[in-house]
Amino acid sequence: MIEVSDSQLSRYAIHVVGNANEGTMTLSNDVLRATTLELEAAWTDVAFQKFEQMEEYRFFHESSLTLHDMYAYATEIFRSEAEFLLQSQLIAKHLHNASTHPNIKEGELFVGLFENVAWVDRAVRVLAIMKIDDKETFINVSQQDGQLHVSDVAGISVKRPNNTALIVQLAEDDVRVFVR
Repeated sequence: MIEVSDSQLSRYAIHVVGNANEGTMTLSNDVLRATTLELEAAWTDVAFQKFEQMEEYRFFHESSLTLHDMYAYATEIFRSEAEFLLQSQLIAKHLHNASTHPNIKEGELFVGLFENVAWVDRAVRVLAIMKIDDKETFINVSQQDGQLHVSDVAGISVKRPNNTALIVQLAEDDVRVFVR
């Protein structure tokens, strides 16, 4: 159903959100682009892994779909890439304010726009929203001036599934949500 081998991560932002009761939130002021093919491939792997195991939903609002916050933010990103940073910040604020359960931890919120994702018989755009609560420790070995330096680095593992929502724009009036 979905193929990402020819997709491109056109832009992304990373914000820090936590439990609304604790007040932890840091909004990024930068739109980022993958600086290497390896970094783009890593973000793509994290976002789309186990896609076939995701549950599908459609946005709904009793009076008007445009009043659904997440639908409005996502469709504005699809409509105008110039709005990406502002809308990603609004997504972060919305999710932060909805996070009131005491077990919700602070973590990085990735909001990324993928282009040219193959969906059945056409190319679509996908907005990936991922919250990464837990980091893993990696060992970094580097060589400087003929000396080996070893240090630990906390980072995001591309092998572990995360809390992910993929918002797929199949047509202007057909936007679907997949959640893992």
